[in-house]
Amino acid sequence: MTDRLQSQIEQFGKEFKLVEQRIWKHLQASTTLSAPWSHLQTICGIGQLAAAHLIAQIGEIERFSHPAALVSLAKLAVKQRESGSSLRGRAQMDRHGRGSLRRLLYMCALVAKRWDPHMRAWAQRLKARGKPTKVVLVAVMRKLLHIIYGVWKHASDYDAQLAFPATT
Repeated sequence: MTDRLQSQIEQFGKEFKLVEQRIWKHLQASTTLSAPWSHLQTICGIGQLAAAHLIAQIGEIERFSHPAALVSLAKLAVKQRESGSSLRGRAQMDRHGRGSLRRLLYMCALVAKRWDPHMRAWAQRLKARGKPTKVVLVAVMRKLLHIIYGVWKHASDYDAQLAFPATT
């Protein structure tokens, strides 16, 4: 039984690699997908697989008129709780959108916060202002989405001077 399971696992691994190679070849050969795919990979925290997932999740970037629409798609929009004349409640995350995109951005944000010096410095400034760790991480995710929007919409590579003008 164990040999049979082991051979099935190996077979699935081989099939996975074949499918992955087909995806990379398709992204490189496509005239409409190759440019965004390569530009997205210039952002720290986004590799080949994450860029492919972003393209699959977002689709056409032209359908978003502003980065805030993309933030909303990723379930990262902040909604205020208000009721008439009562005091405002705590702000919370809006639950409309794609959870899979939010999960992808979570991992990308962890990598960007660790390896991109500009993103790390920006996150440290937020932390120094007393923001909780998870709030800082969500802010990094939102910042990444704004960077993704700009890189993809303008068909250019990531430039830290544009993303963090005050710090560079």
